[in-house]
Amino acid sequence: MSADEIQLVPYDPRWPEMFRTEAARLRQLLGTAVVLRVEHMGSTAVPGLSAKPVIDMLIEVPSFESARRTILPRLREEGWEYLWREARRYEQLKSRLASEHPGDRQAYTEGKGEYVSRITAEALSRAGSSSEAGDF
Repeated sequence: MSADEIQLVPYDPRWPEMFRTEAARLRQLLGTAVVLRVEHMGSTAVPGLSAKPVIDMLIEVPSFESARRTILPRLREEGWEYLWREARRYEQLKSRLASEHPGDRQAYTEGKGEYVSRITAEALSRAGSSSEAGDF
């Protein structure tokens, strides 16, 4: 599969266990003082739903500063990646789209489409080049 290709696969009943394994690994690596909560999100979290085979996780941390100072360096050492700059760009895009389309959810969602597709393809490409990398 190329970085630009989006491939949906049938629901895999192993996805919840894959999430639990990675969540436990994160808690062990970082400790409960900095990992307050880990949630399985995205399409792989919905039983029976076809999805891109990427386990998305949302991690609650005490603060962005602790994430920058403590969490991100440790994750990078372990082969994880986080697209910090991309998160800020996405936030800015969503804010702009919300202002431009306050009553039009479809236009708001469509406005995010190209950006989300590009970032997803880049992340899948990087993940494919490192079999040990987690999706963070």
